[in-house]
Amino acid sequence: MSENEKLNDLEQEVVEETAADDALNEDGEYDAPEMTADELADLLIKLGKEKQAEEERYIRLQADFDNYRKRTQREKEELVLQANSELFKLLLPVIDNIVRAGNMSVDAPSESVIAGIKMILKQLAAIMGASGIEPIDALGKEFDPRYHDAVMQEDAGEENSGKVIEELQKGYMMSGKLLRPSMVKVGK
Repeated sequence: MSENEKLNDLEQEVVEETAADDALNEDGEYDAPEMTADELADLLIKLGKEKQAEEERYIRLQADFDNYRKRTQREKEELVLQANSELFKLLLPVIDNIVRAGNMSVDAPSESVIAGIKMILKQLAAIMGASGIEPIDALGKEFDPRYHDAVMQEDAGEENSGKVIEELQKGYMMSGKLLRPSMVKVGK
C-alpha cells in the first residue's frame, strides 16, 4: 500500500469518525464536513499526540503495577522475617537453659538434670501455647487419619481395636490447623 493510499484510508477513517456527529442527509447517510489539507494534517497531529499520551499513560500504569507487586512482595518477606525473629527471641532463653542443663549434667546428680529438663519443657510449652500451638491428645482415642499417622499395629484386645495404644511422636495443631500429625501405634 502506497503512502497516498494510507493517507486516503486514514483520511476516510477520520471523516467517518467526525461524520458521526453530523446530521444525516436526505439519503440517510452522514454528510462529511469538508476539510482542508491543513485541517486534516492538524487533526492527524492531534490524534497522534493523543495516541502517544495514551501509550505513555499505559506504560506508567504498567510500571506502577510492577512497583506495587514488588513492594508487596518485599513487605510480605519482611513480615515473615519479623515473625520468625519474634519466635526465635522467645526460644533463645530456652536454648540458654538447655546449654546450662548440659553443663550441669557433667557435675550434678541426675535429679537436678531431670528437674532442669522439666523446666525447659515447661518453658517451651508456655511459648507454644502463647503462639497458638496445642498438642494433639491421641492416646486412647479412636484412630483418626486426619490427625494421626499410624506407623505400627499391635494386637491389643477388642476394647482397644482401632484405638491409639501408644504415641510415638506428639502431634500439634496451630490455631485450629494441623501442624504435625501424631505418630502412633494402633490396636487391631
